[in-house]
Parts: sequence; structure tokens; C-alpha cells
Amino acid sequence: EIELIELELLSVPTELTDDDVGKVTSTIRSVSLASNKLSTLPSDMYSLEALAALDLSENNIHELPEGFVEMKNLEALYLDDNKLRNVPVDFGRLKKFRYASLNRNRLTTFPPSIRKCKQLQVLRADNNKFIILPQTLSLCQTLQEMSFSDNSIQTVPMLFNKMKGIRKLFLE
Repeated sequence: EIELIELELLSVPTELTDDDVGKVTSTIRSVSLASNKLSTLPSDMYSLEALAALDLSENNIHELPEGFVEMKNLEALYLDDNKLRNVPVDFGRLKKFRYASLNRNRLTTFPPSIRKCKQLQVLRADNNKFIILPQTLSLCQTLQEMSFSDNSIQTVPMLFNKMKGIRKLFLE
């Protein structure tokens, strides 16, 4: 586990993804870079092959690099309090993905590929810019909890009635 929290980092230290220390970085399961001043991530961040949990909360991230979806073992992602306007189009390539916390960003929708996240159980997207609950989420049959509080949700597609796994849905 690596924690680089509240260090006012402007970029991810190159040692984290450096090939010269590949034997070490290939076994890292959890990285927290929360509460820094990151605005982007290096495209080689996906070289952290064993990474299961990534916390990038409280930064200034506007977008995730394309290589982001190459993190095949990523299960949990914390991106609260950033400036994200969207998530990668091929987000659904994260096959082991279970938990996403994307609160307090600028999101308006999710890409259709999110339905391919066959293990996604919890999705939190409070305080974003959603007006309509994204219909593609109704195809995520493993979702158990969704939270879209403090958005301007005006429409919930009828397909959400068919989601058998949902136990908690927050739309306040």
C-alpha cells in the first residue's frame, strides 16, 4: 500500500510507475494520492498491474488518461472532489470493477460501456450535473447501491424498475 496524501503534489512521482522498480510496483495493490494538486495522471499509470484500489479524491483532475482502463485488477476507485466532466468511453473494460465513488465532480452521464462492468456493485455520483439517470446503468445487473443525491435528476427511465439487484437508490 502506498499513501501520498496531502503533499501538494502536482504530478504523480515517476518512481511509482518506473520500469526500473517494476518488481516493486507490479505488486502494489492500493495507492492513495488524495488531497494533492494533481490535474492529470500519467498515461503509464496502468503499469501498476496488481492495483486493486486507487484513491484520487480531492485533486484537480479533469479527465482520466486512455490507458487508465488497462488496470485490469482495479476494483475500487475514489475520485471524489475533482473536476471530471466524463469518464473514459471504454470504462467497461474494467472487468473486476466493484466500487466507484465519483461524488462532487461535473459529470452529466456515463458511457454505454459501463454496462460491461459485470461486477460493479456500488456507484456513488452525488453532487454532479446529472439531469437524467443514465439509462445504461439499468443494464448493470450487479449494481446493489446507486447514489445520485444532490443532482438535478428530473427523469428516471422505466428500465430501472427491472433492476432486481438494487437494494439502495438515493436520489435526494
